[in-house]
Amino acid sequence: MQKKKLLLDIGLNAYEAATYLSLLKLGVSEASAVYRDSEVPYGKIYTVLEALAGKGFVEVQTSRPKKFRAVDPELALDAFFDKRRIELEREMVLLKGSVEEAKQALKAVSPQKGKNEVFWTTAITESEIKKFATSIYREVKKSVYVIPPALGMPVVASLLPEIMKAIDRGVKIRLLISPRFLALVPFFSMQGEEVLGKLKKGLDLRLSQNFDSYFGIVDDSVVILFQPHPQDKDRVLSVVKIWDAGLAKNLKEEFEILWQAGENVDLEEKLKIGEGSELDEELEEELEEELELGEKLEMEENFDLEEEPRLEEGAGKRESAGKGEDPGKRDMPGPGDEFGGKRKTGLKKSLSLE
Repeated sequence: MQKKKLLLDIGLNAYEAATYLSLLKLGVSEASAVYRDSEVPYGKIYTVLEALAGKGFVEVQTSRPKKFRAVDPELALDAFFDKRRIELEREMVLLKGSVEEAKQALKAVSPQKGKNEVFWTTAITESEIKKFATSIYREVKKSVYVIPPALGMPVVASLLPEIMKAIDRGVKIRLLISPRFLALVPFFSMQGEEVLGKLKKGLDLRLSQNFDSYFGIVDDSVVILFQPHPQDKDRVLSVVKIWDAGLAKNLKEEFEILWQAGENVDLEEKLKIGEGSELDEELEEELEEELELGEKLEMEENFDLEEEPRLEEGAGKRESAGKGEDPGKRDMPGPGDEFGGKRKTGLKKSLSLE
């Protein structure tokens, strides 16, 4: 059963896997013997054998009756891999061309006048919030102004690759942070010279002691609201993304007032001070967790594709992760969650540099 599953995993269907395994066991055989051993319907056995021959798993003797022989697994699998790699590379080239062509064509599509209505989406679960954060820096074209909650420090670290890409696009990034964010300086000082150079050039930081709310403005048209827990301001309950140019304008004015009152942070100076400093142990663990989770989310995003249907009787489509989940039963961030009490203890400590 394990052997059959492995063949299914590389792309053979159920009949092909069963037929190839039977031929490996039987040796040179006629179709009648193979169908009896593999339990593939006789009406399909010749089609299956020809398909395997086309994929390089079976050799055919064109006698009467035909005889079939299984190709050595190592040779067959290596050849199959090379063939699929070439096919996929060709498909990727074609896909890339189609994507670029679609980008150019869709640029000409503009929204109807008067159709820019207010629209909003909400992220509640941990993975949703991280995807929100990633999408902000991936989609931004001009500017991001954010007052992030202290609990977002590890998230900021996991977003570093997208922040770098945004800076490369010429995006203006302003973060109005609490002193607790300075605990991230040792993390940034450990990055390479290229990353540090980009941060110094494209990231503006200012300090402020007290915040009544946490929010962000993206491209002067999108608002990000961080909703703290009513009983614990260091715990993020949800994040709301709102497309509303009017609200964005008002909050940008509020941000500018707070920005002007903030204390300028010389990132280059802080990085020099941070060299050789060690991260708070608990924060370091959180950063590692966030970076690992960020990689997993990226993989999910790129490869969350439903597998092709298997031909084996009774085998349905493999369900992708999360399919069938009842949205009403998704866990809300709680005392044991990453945005809940698990992090509360360490983040309530003073994280200023010694």
